[in-house]
Amino acid sequence: GDGRVFSVSLTATGGKIYEWNTDTPVYQDDATAYTGTVITSKLDFDTENFKRYHKIKLIGDKQSATTTVGISWAEDDYNTFTTARNVDMVNDRTYLSNCGIARRRAIQLTSATNTPCRLEALEIDYSLCGH
Repeated sequence: GDGRVFSVSLTATGGKIYEWNTDTPVYQDDATAYTGTVITSKLDFDTENFKRYHKIKLIGDKQSATTTVGISWAEDDYNTFTTARNVDMVNDRTYLSNCGIARRRAIQLTSATNTPCRLEALEIDYSLCGH
């Protein structure tokens, strides 16, 4: 085949035809980008001491077009994530600085851009605080 799959959606007043081109990856449906979310386990670096998070760096493929990834975190067992701060994977410097203090936290990465988003790792620069 030519790598195309068609899907027809009909209603009483009209319909839409969706084409999935499997030869060329797509990252959206009906002009809306898919949202991808990754949440880490709770990170404490094997100590209950507070940590000052100096830098959270996102490591992944450098993109040729704007690819925004939101980075947020929760310190209450995944219940409340902070407002995301964005990095753009088109840049060489994909990190946040001055990321606060916590004993442990889970980090959430979110992307809803119509581009590929391949992430490899998080690099976290931190220092231990007193008890």
